[in-house]
Amino acid sequence: MKPNFLQVLSLLTASAFAGAPTAKPKSVTIVDVPSERRDYGTNIGNIKVRFSDGHSEVWTSLGRCMYAHISPTGLVGWTRYTERNYYGEPVNSILRVRFRDGSVKDFQHGPFIEEWAFADSDSAVIIKSRGRHGPAHYIKYDLRTGQVIDSVGLSTPYDRMPTWAQPFAD
Repeated sequence: MKPNFLQVLSLLTASAFAGAPTAKPKSVTIVDVPSERRDYGTNIGNIKVRFSDGHSEVWTSLGRCMYAHISPTGLVGWTRYTERNYYGEPVNSILRVRFRDGSVKDFQHGPFIEEWAFADSDSAVIIKSRGRHGPAHYIKYDLRTGQVIDSVGLSTPYDRMPTWAQPFAD
């Protein structure tokens, strides 16, 4: 049986996309939204990603993203906030990671995420957070499952911290 035109076109299109190289995220920046940043002192805005083939995309539109990072394998992550506290500060208690397939995973820890990083060859994330004042809390999550791998209490001395938390210590 001879295939019809639509079947041939479908096969050609599928094979063209299957063989096409996928552009990898190469850099990430925050497109500043001054009305969201206000007087906070750090960039707050939307996520803009530049890819290995030169094109770029803006992935968010609400302007509430902070502290964006990209991993060596092309994972992209940023913190975001959904509300401001009584003092008008953005409560960025959510870390969002976007995988190469376009799926996302959120990690909630806070109220304020100060620092975070990809770890263990992109199989984990480490988050340093604290309240408005006081000691920091450190937590390590498995990136795929979202499960807590380890955490360090609020007043753990530096020499008792696990090696994964030490680079983030005060």
